[in-house]
This record gives sequence, C-alpha cells and structure tokens, in this order.
Amino acid sequence: MAEYMKPKFVMTPELEAIRAKGGLDYEPWIQDENTEAPQHILDSLPEPDDIPGMAWFLGLDGTMSTLIMRKYQDKYSNTDTPQPYELQTAPYDDSKQFYHFPIMQRLVELYLDRDAGDESDPDESYESYIRGGLTQGLRPEYAIFCGLHESEPRWTETYAHHFYTKSYQEHADNVVKGNWAAFGILWCQRLELERTALPKHDGDEKKSVETYTGVTSLCVEERPDAYGPGKNQPVYLGDVLDNHYHIFRKLESGHRYTVWLARDKRNSERSFVAIKVFSADSTQAMPTLTRCLGPLNHLGKSHAELPLRSFMVRGPMGDHLCKTIEPVGSCIYGIIDEAYKIRGDLNEQQSTLHRVLEGDPWSADFARRACWQMLLGVDYCHQQRIAHRSVAPWSAHFALDHDLSTLSENELLKDVWPSKKSEGVDENRFMQGTAVSSDTQVEASSKPDDCDDNDEPDESDESDESDDGSIPDWQKDWEECERRIAKQWETCDPGDATAEPHSAEWKKANFFNSRSDIELLQRKDGKPLGPDEVHYTVAPTPLYSGFPLKDVANPEKPFRLVLTDPGSTCAFEDCEKCPLTKISNYLAPEALLGLPTTEKGDIYSMGIVFWEFVMLRLLVESNYSSQDPEHVNLKNRQLRDIAHRLGPIPTAIRTQWRDAEKFVDSEGNALDMQEQDGETYGPDDFEYGDIWYQARKCKPLDMSEETMEHFVRLVQTMMQWQPELRPSTMQLLQDPWFKDLREKASL
Repeated sequence: MAEYMKPKFVMTPELEAIRAKGGLDYEPWIQDENTEAPQHILDSLPEPDDIPGMAWFLGLDGTMSTLIMRKYQDKYSNTDTPQPYELQTAPYDDSKQFYHFPIMQRLVELYLDRDAGDESDPDESYESYIRGGLTQGLRPEYAIFCGLHESEPRWTETYAHHFYTKSYQEHADNVVKGNWAAFGILWCQRLELERTALPKHDGDEKKSVETYTGVTSLCVEERPDAYGPGKNQPVYLGDVLDNHYHIFRKLESGHRYTVWLARDKRNSERSFVAIKVFSADSTQAMPTLTRCLGPLNHLGKSHAELPLRSFMVRGPMGDHLCKTIEPVGSCIYGIIDEAYKIRGDLNEQQSTLHRVLEGDPWSADFARRACWQMLLGVDYCHQQRIAHRSVAPWSAHFALDHDLSTLSENELLKDVWPSKKSEGVDENRFMQGTAVSSDTQVEASSKPDDCDDNDEPDESDESDESDDGSIPDWQKDWEECERRIAKQWETCDPGDATAEPHSAEWKKANFFNSRSDIELLQRKDGKPLGPDEVHYTVAPTPLYSGFPLKDVANPEKPFRLVLTDPGSTCAFEDCEKCPLTKISNYLAPEALLGLPTTEKGDIYSMGIVFWEFVMLRLLVESNYSSQDPEHVNLKNRQLRDIAHRLGPIPTAIRTQWRDAEKFVDSEGNALDMQEQDGETYGPDDFEYGDIWYQARKCKPLDMSEETMEHFVRLVQTMMQWQPELRPSTMQLLQDPWFKDLREKASL
C-alpha cells in the first residue's frame, strides 16, 4: 500500500454537493429493488466483463484499479474466463432466479484480500477518515463517506453506535461491497429492459446488402461503399431514432461513424443534440468504452466528447451504437490551414520551408492554449484507461459559441437550404432536376480507374469519344444516371417549409431543400433499390463556430476545444489486440512497423499535433502514391524522415524494421536521400535540417527563444522512439511550457 501513504484531499464544490445530498446519482435507486432506475443511470453501467470499468464502478482510483487488475491477471490467467453474467436459482427459494456476475465478484474478493496497511485508527476527525479512505484506494467521491460523523447529512441517532467505532479500512470495505450490490441491482434492471429493447429480424439474422458495386454515384462527398455489412448505418433526413430524436441535418461523416443534428422531442422546450452513429464493426467495442467514461471530476471533462446517453439501433448492416453528444463546431484544422496559406503567400512560394516573415498571423500563445486543451481531453480519457488512438487536428473541434436552442430548425438550415442568392448554387439547375450544385464538378476520383483527367464529360471535349467515334460506356452510364436522378427530382414533392418542424410537410421541404447535399443512388442494371439498400447519401455540413484568425493574437479571446471520438478508442488492456491499420501522418513508429501500439501512441501523436499547432506544419510529411498501394515505401520514408528530424533509431526498434538498411545506417542515422529523390535540398527547403533548425525558422513571431527551447524539448520527449520512455499525460501537464496555464487552472 506504499502508493497511498501520502494522500492529498481537497473538499471541492463538486464533492461537497455529493456529500450534501447523501450519495452519487444511482444511490436513490438501489434502496428498493422494485424501483426502476432512469435510463441514463443504466446507460452509465460498465459491461460485466469490462474489468477496468467495473473497478471504476466499485469506487477504486487508478492505482488501486491497476493493482487489482494485476492480481486478477496473476490469479486467473490460466483459468477459463467465466460468462459475464449467469442466471441462477436462489438457494432459499427454488421459484426465484437472480443474475450473478462472477467477474465482478472476483474483483471484490481481490480487493477485500488486499494489504490494508496500518490498522491503527486515525485521529477522530472527519478529514482524517477521508484521508484513510484514500489510502485504501478509494476515489475522493467515495472516500468522503468514510466515517460517520454528526456533521454528515446521513447521520442519525440510529447510527450513533458507528461513530468512530469502525476503522477506515472497514468503511472502505463497506463502500466497495455497497457498490457491488448496486451493480447487481442496476444490471438486473438493465438486462430485463434489454430483453425487449431491440426488435428482431426474422431468424435474427443480419441482412446483407448485395448491390453496392452496382450503384452509380455522382457524389464526391460520400461514397455509397461507406455503407455495407459491418459498416455505417444508413440514416435519412426525417428519421426518428430512439422514439424521440428527429434527424434533420448531417454534421459529419467518418470512416467509422456519421454525426447528425436532431431535435430532442422529449423536452417541451426546444432542445437539439448531435447523434453519433457508429459502424457495426466499431460498435462491438464502443458500448464498453462509452460507459467507462464515467463521472470523473476532472478539468479535462469539458474538453472530451462525452455521451449524454447512448442507445442501440438495429439495421441491415448490423447493430449500431448511438451516442447523443454536445453539438460542436468546425475542427481546428480549418484555422491552421488558413494561417498556413497566408504564410505561403508571404513567402511568395519561393521557399518550401515557409519561414515566418513579418505580417505572419499566427500566435504561439493561441497554439499553446490549444495544445493544453487537447492534452486535458486526452488526459481525461487516459485517467479512465481509455486510449484515443486517433489524435489529430481534425479530432479537435471548437465548442459552439452560441446556444442552439435560441434558433429554430429553419434558421439552423439556412446554410444548407439553397436560395437564388446563395453563392455557388444555380437554382435553375435544381429546378431542372440536377442533383449536384453548379460548383460541384465530378472529379477524376469518382470515375473508373481507367479514365484520366482529360476524360471529363464535356460537350466541347472531343476526347469523350473513343477512337471509332463512339461514346465510352462509362459516359453512357453516367448520363443515364443523371437522367434518372433528374426525373426523380422533377417529381419530388417540395413540401412546405413554413409548416411545423418535423411534420410530414416540413420533412418533405427539408429533403427537397437539402438536395444540393443529397445524392440519390441508382443501380446500373436499372432495377429499383431494395429496402435494405442505401437509397441516398447526404454530404455533411458542419455547424460553423470556429475561431476568427484575426483573433488568435488576442489572449483574452476565449475558446474551448473538444476532443471528439473517432470510433477507434480502445481500453488500455485491449490496445495490443487492436492494431492500427489506417495510415496517417500522426502514427507512432511502432504503429508504422505493425507492432502493438499502446496508449503511449497517443503521446507520440500529440507531439506531432503540438508541433503542427505551433509551427503550422507537420514535422514530417508523407507522400502518397498509387504505385505504393500497401504504403510500404510511405512508411519506410516516414520512419527515415523521423530519424532525420529527431535523431537515430535505437537498435531495439531498428531490428524490427525490415527495410532499415535502405533508409538508415548501422547507427540508426538517416541516410541522405537527395540522389534517390533527384533533388538537392538547401536551407529554404522543407526537407532540410533537424527539429531545431525547423523550429528556429518557423516559430511564430510572438515566441521567444527560451519558450521555443522549452517547446522543442517537450516535443522531443513526447516523440521518443521507445514507447515506454514517453511521459504520461499527467507528467505532460506539469511541463514548464504549460506553467501559467497550469497555475491558472490550479492544477
């Protein structure tokens, strides 16, 4: 128990509020097994096979949870894993049955069998008992119930015999056993509800989608192949999810999820939420992780995407987890890109390094605040043993700076619905039934692979004809699809935009007025789409609430970043079983080498993001090539370029790199690639110089030399080759670069 001998405790307003009402949110519903807990309480429960989540529910802090999980591994690693729950007959009454949770029972037994330390009682004060509870590995919100004093709201004469008569070790035992009982009661309620929660298909089989390869699509925003078995769930404008969330706008689309804006009809007053619908494959892990993000009293809570509640949707692609979350604005990448373009213009494109020159708009102070907020969000996840695994600029979104409830649905759709005065929208084309806006041209990427950039279907382009003068098949298919889609829009009911929002007429108007973002799908064989096929896709239109570039130099201008969930999050103990397969500039070296990537990969990725936030450019940039479909050369070059910036690759890493000798020498130093690249790199080229050279040339105008040195050392620490040498998020929060922000936050 040496880890707990010097506990620190502060009675925060949050803890005082918990103490004053006599318990945590779920306690009122565990006094009577016949009283049903509200849905948000049941949604917050960890899965009965989620060991970290159950340790959290028992009230244990991170260190004690780790110790108990190690004990569990040591004791049960060679035994069969029990079922998460079992239906058993009550020993005292054969007519009654109850649910038993064997894994939870094991955790409780291991805790009760702990080394409780010194058995001597503390001095007879409430705070000393709280400190005693902390030494037993309880989190503060549970330690405040250790000891029963007259000042406690729960104290009555009935309990007077407990006054100072029990040790804080016994109090800690009672807290854990009480939470164990609560877990069983609440999970039994949830299991009974889930038995009838989801309607089942005949035979309870997931229906397959057979014809995605036969669908012609004109849309360049979202391809129909994003939908299929195990992939995203088709969601349509006007859908009602979980009986009260009315979908009316698409906000975001990702590889593993889609995000929609919805009106919550449960509330009599106007209320809007964002709903993130995860793919079927991601859903298998996400429910557990969603419930692990519990009510932790943590500064980073406002900088992480938290589920307000969650529910399941069953569709033709499988079962999908849905989270209701806070609607957020645009991602920070937009303002970074805007500032970078201005820097490029100042350099007059003469330097690929893009030095910082007079008039550069970027601010190191703004970037540092952004880094601090992202770190708080990642730390919030790590404190609950959740790895983010996709830390990147596009994962950080600005919180909205206005209250959506003050706006009507029609006002929230002003930037989606077309008007004759809208830029880039030709109303006549819509009236003719064309499904794409006038400024949306079909890109080469949406054509067959054997069509080059000169194959654009344009009447003046003679290359549209083949050598014998006939029209190519792909163009015939394209034009036929356009004709069919035009006919559909011609017969589409425009509805009534002035009707009550979410009424049948208003839904028709929303669909019709959103047509510039809608892609109606057609089968190439001309047959109608089946009920389990995707009928149309919707291009996302994010809510704009960014940060004006002109304000980045103003330290008084507030903003809040929210780290969003990409659907790739993973419990610490599961990281090694879930390899990262999607290539990215933000991947840690171990991920590039196909090695197990733990939560320490988040630290490395944050180092790259921090650099980009401050310097407006990646430290190392990858070049994608169609000649390298497996990204083998891309990964090799990325590893070599990291060595060029940061220093030699250690032997332990180098021996696991198959092509190392082609890119680094026997000491791990980067080889000179100028001859291979057919280029000569000088001081004005991006490829030139190590991390220190890059920092001195690209640091913002308001960044001093001393601050720059602090920052570079921080990034070097975060981007160490060996994962085990990288600092934790808690250690990063103590870095000198964040000193004044830390003091302001009272950390």
